[in-house]
Amino acid sequence: MQDVFVAELGAERPVCVYGDERLKIGTFRGSGRNKAVVVFPYSGTARVLEGVCDSQCFYSADTDQLVTLQPIGQSSMNIVIYRHVGHRIRPEISATGATRYVFDTSAPDYEMKNDAGTYTLTPSFGVSSNGRWVAVELRGRGIATIDAGSFVSKQITAVGIAYGYGLDPSEQLAISNDGKSVALTGQNAGFRLFDVTTDCGQQLVGTLTLIATTEQCPSTDLGVVTLFPNFAFAERPRFFGNGHQLEVIVTSWVTGSRRVTFVTQGTVIAHQLKLLSLGDSFSSGEGETDDAYYLTGTNQQYDRCHVSVRSYSPLTAKRLGLHDDEAKNISCSGARISDVVGSGDGYWGQGDRLGVSGLGVSLVEKNQLQQEAVETYRPGRALQSAFVERYDPEMLTIGIGGNDAGLMGKLRTCAMPGTCEWVKSPGLEETAGEIKRLYDTLGSLFLEISSKAPNAEVYVLGYPDIVEPDGVCDPVTAFLLDRTERIFVQNSVRYLNQVIRAAVNKAGFHYVDSEHSFDGTKLCSAAPTSMNGVRIGDDFAVTGVLPMLKIIGTETFHPTPSGHALMTETILNQYPELKGSPSSSDDEGIEPSHYWGEDGSPATRAAYATEFAYKDGTNKQHMMVRLPGGSLQPHSLVSVEVHSEPTVLATFVADEQGSLKGDISVPELLGEGFHTLHLLGVNKGGEAIDMYQFLTIGATDDVIQTSNGEVSKPSSTSSTMLIDEIRSSPERNRHSAVITADVLGVQSTKGTVSGIKKL
Repeated sequence: MQDVFVAELGAERPVCVYGDERLKIGTFRGSGRNKAVVVFPYSGTARVLEGVCDSQCFYSADTDQLVTLQPIGQSSMNIVIYRHVGHRIRPEISATGATRYVFDTSAPDYEMKNDAGTYTLTPSFGVSSNGRWVAVELRGRGIATIDAGSFVSKQITAVGIAYGYGLDPSEQLAISNDGKSVALTGQNAGFRLFDVTTDCGQQLVGTLTLIATTEQCPSTDLGVVTLFPNFAFAERPRFFGNGHQLEVIVTSWVTGSRRVTFVTQGTVIAHQLKLLSLGDSFSSGEGETDDAYYLTGTNQQYDRCHVSVRSYSPLTAKRLGLHDDEAKNISCSGARISDVVGSGDGYWGQGDRLGVSGLGVSLVEKNQLQQEAVETYRPGRALQSAFVERYDPEMLTIGIGGNDAGLMGKLRTCAMPGTCEWVKSPGLEETAGEIKRLYDTLGSLFLEISSKAPNAEVYVLGYPDIVEPDGVCDPVTAFLLDRTERIFVQNSVRYLNQVIRAAVNKAGFHYVDSEHSFDGTKLCSAAPTSMNGVRIGDDFAVTGVLPMLKIIGTETFHPTPSGHALMTETILNQYPELKGSPSSSDDEGIEPSHYWGEDGSPATRAAYATEFAYKDGTNKQHMMVRLPGGSLQPHSLVSVEVHSEPTVLATFVADEQGSLKGDISVPELLGEGFHTLHLLGVNKGGEAIDMYQFLTIGATDDVIQTSNGEVSKPSSTSSTMLIDEIRSSPERNRHSAVITADVLGVQSTKGTVSGIKKL
């Protein structure tokens, strides 16, 4: 459950949310019954969704399918599955002009009924985490599985629990991602684990009845009665992956409730880590002054997480007396929240490094590489939360959120001629809106972490203040970042920390206030030793009077090893031995200060750092604009601009599904350096949005782009190279993403930029 603001109610409600940034469906209790809400892409507001999810409900963004129960008669339920969920959600305008959203339940893609049209009563169901399998209770008749791709159903047991005799059962089902394991729990339902093989059970066709001679699938109670004397019931079953691990809550009449994990025979049980660190470049150690300190496998082609042994995580572990096999850092430069938690089935590594933008492996190979990555602590290839599940750490540190607000990309564009667009309206208000929205996103992250590591002590770090606005800067920093921009950077970090602290306090985690860790040693201070200034290539500092300033490297504006040592001191000063009570101090809430707008009014558009423009490899200036269905309001007008000096590149009209396909040409005279593309439009919920994406122009006015997100080979026509994390296209198998510089720790840069002039 998470608190979500529902527009029609004008207030927050505790909502059970499914899906991800592509589309979210949730349910909450209102007026004594379940009600549904929808959160459209590029929107932070939930809207009431009518006509669906009056009962149990599950949505998978990976399959874009909704599984729910529909009423049959006055008190019975039948399972139903809808595909293409986004297309079924339709706005309706009332006589007063208000918009309501209605789910089209006509022509379901699947209903469990026989050839005569008689429905099968199905009081409950469970869905695999990848959304591809459903386990369903056949009332009084047993259990069946449904392949959500083919809709083939198979009854696996005819043993059902009787209704109408004393207390009725309340079955809770779970099914593994491969559909081969099913768990039955619930009050008055007992505990059984079924092994679904090809030789057992019967496909349900025609009359949907089980032939008496059918071999039922084998099952076991795993000895819970012996293991837990006075066993009462089990509940909340959950499989990990393909069923090698099952987690349940077991309740005994004598000893109470406890969380229990079962593993299959032969499964290697990972030892529990003492300390596990998650996060982005400020946690990985991007900014290391000597590449020799990067861990093996984190500073090579396709894998540049840049994890340093001199970052705060290993330094903290050493101070705690932990051995290398007891503490691990799987943070990755460039990580966003979606690289920490999400759908592992559709995840191809950070920046699509296992997909077409990187190694280009098959689905089977991808799954194998991700499993190996988790087993060998290799960051960037699997979701960071997969390591949490695998190693059940005693202590967790998390440092994340800056990339989700596009802060590093904005900082890079500010380090260009003139005062950048983000320090003035509307960029200022849009940035505040982005940071404020992170409160809900972080809340979802922390809930997920709590479910995966319920017994861990979680410490969430804020970001250090990196620059002194009124200090004496070195010539390069003073030239690239004027005072207005330095004030913007400082206020961005402070507001981000304010929102992080509020989310941490609500989650009951420990907040580490690192904002003042670098006082006296940040950029433009008397002894700027904690932060890298402007750097080029891999590690060469810019000196002199900027005769030919190179494009900013990734080490720029990141903590040095000395900075990480100070962050270690901050952590252990606030939580000696990493012990202490969760944060309980009064936070400042999530409202922005007057810096972000004197009248406190929100931006006219909501800004989203995302990717929508892609190179096709045929023309150095040509780019394809692509957005999937549901991104925009159908038939709405869309404008694409490039800044710093706003230039309209094209206007488009979204199609009837709210998707967009178009082409733009980047002006040849745009000039080398960092620029920002803006896509201005209206989302499906009717909100004005500004999707923005950073791009880099090389010395020959080419839009620099690499198909794998790593090192570009130097050519005879360009003296500029860019190494960067890129993210996969909505049409991932067709396009490579344009270089984006919107992340803390985009991978590296080399080259020259001439004629830069700061106003």
